Amino acid sequence: MADWIQLYQPYLSPEPTGFRAEARNRLIRSARPAHDPESWKYTRLNDLLAKPFLPNLHPVASAPVRSEGIQWIDGQLSGKGEIGVNLQPLTEVLSGDSAWTQRFSPAADDFFGALTDSLGLNESVIRISRSVNPSVPVILNFTATGAGNRQLIPVNLWIDVEPRTEVILVDDYRGTGSGGYLQSVNVRLRIGEGAVVHHIRLQQEAAGAFHINRTTVDVLRDASYRSWVHSSGGSLIRNQFRVNLKGPGANSMLHGLALTTGSDQVENLTVIDHESPDCTSQESYKGILADASSVVFDGRIIVREGAQKTNASQSSRNLLLSNDATVNSKPQLEIYADDVKCYHGATVGQLDDLQLYYLRSRGISEDTARGLLIRAFASDVFSNLPVPSYQNRIARDLINRLFPGVDAGELE
Repeated sequence: MADWIQLYQPYLSPEPTGFRAEARNRLIRSARPAHDPESWKYTRLNDLLAKPFLPNLHPVASAPVRSEGIQWIDGQLSGKGEIGVNLQPLTEVLSGDSAWTQRFSPAADDFFGALTDSLGLNESVIRISRSVNPSVPVILNFTATGAGNRQLIPVNLWIDVEPRTEVILVDDYRGTGSGGYLQSVNVRLRIGEGAVVHHIRLQQEAAGAFHINRTTVDVLRDASYRSWVHSSGGSLIRNQFRVNLKGPGANSMLHGLALTTGSDQVENLTVIDHESPDCTSQESYKGILADASSVVFDGRIIVREGAQKTNASQSSRNLLLSNDATVNSKPQLEIYADDVKCYHGATVGQLDDLQLYYLRSRGISEDTARGLLIRAFASDVFSNLPVPSYQNRIARDLINRLFPGVDAGELE
C-alpha cells in the first residue's frame, strides 16, 4: 500500500498547509486506488491499476481550439473567450483568503480524488454572478490529446454561484487522440439561495481512456440543481455525485445516459443528502449496453432526522442489446424521518420484438428500426435539455456508435 504513496511523493509539496495538508491526510488514509471494496465492487480494475498514471509537468502541445467558452488541454488552461464569469487560479484566491475552500463541502474520499487535490495542478475558481446571461451557456471544454501513455490529467474546479442567479453550465470532455490517459476531475459547486443551475455534462472519451469525476454540490435554501450527464467511449467512465440539500426548499434533478460498447464500463454513483425539511430530489438514469460492456448505478438517498416533508424518487432503467452485457444496480434508501415520500425502482430489458417487426414490415431497415427504438428509449432523459443543440449531439453520438452505417438524420 505504501508503494502508491511513494510513487507520487516527488510530485507533492514537502510541507503542505491548509487545504493541501487536509488533502494529503485524505491521500494517506486512502493509501491506494479502490481502497473501499464496497464502492468499487463492480469496477473492472485490472486495466485501471495495471500501471501507474503520472502527471505531465510540462506545457502541453497544441490541440484544435473550440470556438466557445474556456478551454483546457490535458488539464492545463489554454484560453478563454467571452464567458461572462470570473475565472481565477485557486492560489490567487487563497492568497487573499486562506480558508476560502471551507465554504464548500469536502470532496469524495478516494485515492485519485485526494491525489488530485494534493498535486496542486490545474486548479481554477469560477464565480458566477447575477450579471450572467441565463440563456447563454457557460461552457468548460476539456480536451485530452492522449499525448502521453498512462498520463494523469488532474483537474480541480471550484464553482460559486451567487444567490438568485440562473445559469446554464456545460462541462464538455472529449478525447481526441489515443487512450491510455486518466482524467481525474474534482468539481465543487456551491449554489446560493434561490439560484438555479442547469448543468450539462458530456463525456466522449477516446477508446481505452479512463475518466473519474467526483462532483460535490451544495444546494442552499430554495435553490435548484438540474443535471444531465451523457457518458460514452473510454475503458472506464466513473461519475461520483454527491448533492447536499442544505436548506429548506432546496431541490435537485439528476438525469444520466450511459452508452457502452465493446468492453467499456460506465458507472454512476450518487448520494442525495436531504439535510433540511421540505426538499425534493429526482433521479433518472438509463443505460444502453452493447457487446460485452457494463453499466453500474449505485444510488443512495439519505433523509436526515428532522428533514420532514422530503419527497425523493430514484429510477434506473437499462436496455441490453447483447446477452454478454452486464448491469449492476444498487438503489439505497436511508430514512431517519417519518413524514416523507421516497421510492426507487430498477429495470433491465431488451428491445421489443413486436415493435421491431412492426417497423420492419413498413420497409424500414433493421438497423434503422433498432435505432428508432433505442433513441425513443433514451429521449425522455434529455427531452428537457435547456440547449437543444446538445440533444442532437447526444442522438448523433448514440447512432454513430451503435449503427455507423445509419444516417442519424433518418431517426429525427
